[in-house]
Amino acid sequence: MPAIEKFTPLRAAFINVFRSSEAQADIAAGALRDLFDMSPAGQLIWRATGKALDSAETRADFEKHYAFLLPAKKAEAPKVDATTLASATNGNLTALGKLARDVGADTARELVAAEKTKANYGTGDHASNPWSKAGWSLKGQGNCVKAMGTARAAQIAAAVGCFIGSTRPVQ
Repeated sequence: MPAIEKFTPLRAAFINVFRSSEAQADIAAGALRDLFDMSPAGQLIWRATGKALDSAETRADFEKHYAFLLPAKKAEAPKVDATTLASATNGNLTALGKLARDVGADTARELVAAEKTKANYGTGDHASNPWSKAGWSLKGQGNCVKAMGTARAAQIAAAVGCFIGSTRPVQ
């Protein structure tokens, strides 16, 4: 089968198998189309492994040799000791130093800032809740949504009987 005829199914396979974007699939399929064969059943076979594109062996070979043509893997969230994070959030410099060594200084600062934001919008003290009668603040509501996301902000608003978009606090 001529190489150009394999381009479209190969492009579709990159999108489906490797979760590539359309642009990534175009580049990968264009660069590698001559390295595939088409089986009689219509499956794409990677010549290096002799296996189908969606096989574990082919995926491993691709990740080893052609990772630059695949979508970037999402980084895992850093694993942090909850006690250390809580101590660092409360101003313990030793805990902050340990946290910085474990995950890096920038990440440690971001984690502590996020924890402080969560603490400020906790459901225990309604005066700090921007949807409560005592703490009503449109700017605070916007900051809460921006800092924590819509789902968590909706929970905070619901804690005092409101919702995102409420026009006034519950009486």
